[in-house]
Amino acid sequence: MNSVKNLNSGLFRNNAVLTLFLGLTTALAVTTSLTTALGMGIVVLLATLASAFAIGLLREFTPDEVALPVNLVVIAAIVKICELMTRAYMAPVAKEAGVFLPLLITNTVILVGAGVFVKDADFGLSIKEGAKLAFGYLAALVILGMFREILASGGLMFLNPMSGEEVFSFSFIPEAYRIGMFKQPAGAFISLSLISAVFALKKGNTAPEGGNQ
Repeated sequence: MNSVKNLNSGLFRNNAVLTLFLGLTTALAVTTSLTTALGMGIVVLLATLASAFAIGLLREFTPDEVALPVNLVVIAAIVKICELMTRAYMAPVAKEAGVFLPLLITNTVILVGAGVFVKDADFGLSIKEGAKLAFGYLAALVILGMFREILASGGLMFLNPMSGEEVFSFSFIPEAYRIGMFKQPAGAFISLSLISAVFALKKGNTAPEGGNQ
């Protein structure tokens, strides 16, 4: 069905990253630390909500023939505003994200969450589903960021995304047992595979008898 109701995503069931595998380019690149993962997750959340709101308002006035390019232009403008705001107010996050910050314009989480590919979406429901998808993306980034940073650094160091000042830090894995590979791209794929497998197992265990989830 061509309806946003089919999305039915959230933090755990049909998670954007760990189940649907959306927005993986950004997710794998910015989860080397908890700070960057949380910062970029917040940016994606705000961009998705703003895009869903703007596209929802314009949907009734936009002919179907030009809906897709109009929606893409709207998202591009909103992502650019979010990029400039991030560089101005979350400079440490922008520095770590690098080129992946402007590349959010192609992030499938924003495109799907904003209802770009859905013509008959209800305004309120579209924003609700977009929020669920984006919150799931934020949660997945935080989980991946914590997992990779702990295994690579032996603990966590959380910095204020706006000022770069240390908020808290701790270490509990001896240096000899740390796995630096998890800071590298290969570690990102391994982390995604392991955590996705756990989510798939949990999803399978909670599926109703005689049916699929």
